Amino acid sequence: MMDLDIRIENLHTVARRYCLEQHEYWVEKYSRINQLHKRTYTYSKKELNIFPRYNVLKAILDGVEEFIPKDFDSLKEEKEILAEMASTANSIFTEPPNEQISDQAMLEEREKFIQFIENFPEDDLFRVKPLFYRRVLSQEERTYHQQQLKNIWGVEKEYYYPLELVDIDKPLLVFQDEYFEAEFGFKSLQKILNSHQVHKVWGLIELDPDYEIELGIFEPFYGRGGEGYWFSEGYEWLIYVSHENSLTLGGQWLINEIKTAWTNWKQRIWSSSYLF
Repeated sequence: MMDLDIRIENLHTVARRYCLEQHEYWVEKYSRINQLHKRTYTYSKKELNIFPRYNVLKAILDGVEEFIPKDFDSLKEEKEILAEMASTANSIFTEPPNEQISDQAMLEEREKFIQFIENFPEDDLFRVKPLFYRRVLSQEERTYHQQQLKNIWGVEKEYYYPLELVDIDKPLLVFQDEYFEAEFGFKSLQKILNSHQVHKVWGLIELDPDYEIELGIFEPFYGRGGEGYWFSEGYEWLIYVSHENSLTLGGQWLINEIKTAWTNWKQRIWSSSYLF
């Protein structure tokens, strides 16, 4: 039974790693092609054959990470469920443009993933290196966290402080996000959180699936996923990142320790002047 559990867990890791590596491969390939293509309002045939591939691979990865190894009773069941998921996995990025070339490219990536999982040698499952922890949240979990953030931090709308005023009796401090990342750094943030026994972080993201991740890969920045909220069990602290280059910190102990460790923090306070 233990051997079966290990194989099921490692096949899940294999599926994640495949999507991560293939996604990175196609992103880099598209970047090289994109640099040579004079930007217009249309995509070249080469582009239409590339970027849909990494979009569908990201959708498949999100689908894989909705499961945990304990969801499967056998390798056969795991392969069947992952194959079914991969054949239909979609996101807002896999829909447009509706072109024959891009549709075919996504179909090819779905089929390649299914074949890879189906044909992965079982003997090799005992030699799989672990990956970082990340799990996509269920809709029930998302709803619960949203309600807690509303009750505790006054998060009611899509935007938060400083883009929206909030009526809560809790300390909030806002920095310019690029300076926070460059001068203070995410590793320093992780170190502070770890000292307060934070080992897992939840994120509610605007355009990406919401997730639970290990602290070591926690990096709160505004990217393709859009605006986001990050917090941990107990909701003692909150970080919100907006499209206006703001990074909001909530929680007195978190604010105090960042001020202590970042001597230049007063010069990096966010201002609406950054909007113009």
